[in-house]
Amino acid sequence: MTANPNERDNLILAAQTGDAAAIDRLLAVCQADVRRYARKHCQDSDVDDAIQESLLIISRKVKGLKAAVAFSSWLFTVVKRECRKLSRMMFRYEPLPDELAEQRLLQKPQDDLRIDLAAALESLPAHYLEE
Repeated sequence: MTANPNERDNLILAAQTGDAAAIDRLLAVCQADVRRYARKHCQDSDVDDAIQESLLIISRKVKGLKAAVAFSSWLFTVVKRECRKLSRMMFRYEPLPDELAEQRLLQKPQDDLRIDLAAALESLPAHYLEE
């Protein structure tokens, strides 16, 4: 969806008053810009999450925006912060030591083994099955 600059400014002003329809329309108008910006600043796997979180933040906080002319820079700041937040979350996990990782891979819960066995038996050709 696109909007001319005057329409976009009017949407921002209406959204700042809490007009739900204006907020929805504004988010629809901005979504392509948010997606494009997120693709440049986020990991590929984080793009959709960054878009969703950014649009949610924008919908909640647009009322507090002091000047409508600052909307675009604020919008991109929100997206960039979400991308950074998601990027930091990716590095919070410590990798398992190799020996522990290998041990975990070799362990399979009993239920998983039963499911795998049942699937293997079901996949056998009919001439291998007893009647």
